Amino acid sequence: MVHAASVSLYPSGLNDPTGWEKVGSKNIDGVGKVETHHKQVADQDCLMGTALTSANPEVMLSVVADIPGGPKWSSWDLVESAVLSENPLHYYQVLNNPWPVSDRAWFLLGTISRTDTEIRMDWEHFDAESLYSTEIGAVKERHDDVVLTGVNVGAWVFQKHPSGQTQVLYLICSDPGGSLPAKAAEFGARTTLPVNVADLIRESVKRQ
Repeated sequence: MVHAASVSLYPSGLNDPTGWEKVGSKNIDGVGKVETHHKQVADQDCLMGTALTSANPEVMLSVVADIPGGPKWSSWDLVESAVLSENPLHYYQVLNNPWPVSDRAWFLLGTISRTDTEIRMDWEHFDAESLYSTEIGAVKERHDDVVLTGVNVGAWVFQKHPSGQTQVLYLICSDPGGSLPAKAAEFGARTTLPVNVADLIRESVKRQ
């Protein structure tokens, strides 16, 4: 069980630029270098992926905000990805996992914001049980082994870089829930993070 008081710490902790430790760097064909950083926020392991790209920030935002289109470009096996409400933006996704790991689902509130130096899409859990109990029940019927994630808070951030390129930040605090050991979950998250960033950059360049 995740308490509301601890969940409220995630956005401020994620957006604080201090405390991040670089834990990985990977050169990906057609994308370039993607770095992975780690820190703890509210006793939760959180990750940040960073990369530079020539992709336009507005195009990148349009890609991440295209919830139904996610399965077409993401390397994740998203078997469902749908918008429940446009304003506020409520959406859900279902991730198919290979046996013996159970499928995962998350119901999220998305928020898009802009400043002079960056545009971003943040997401966090909300009280989906009270608003979408029918939809949650239907997801559980379609995927009998599905587990709702305990924590899924993060952001895609696109900033102006002095080089003229776009600085991409992918921020994520997650707890997959269920019986998956924490160390296994953390290893999986670190492994897939560079791929997630690369997927977005490739799709954004393609749409320009």
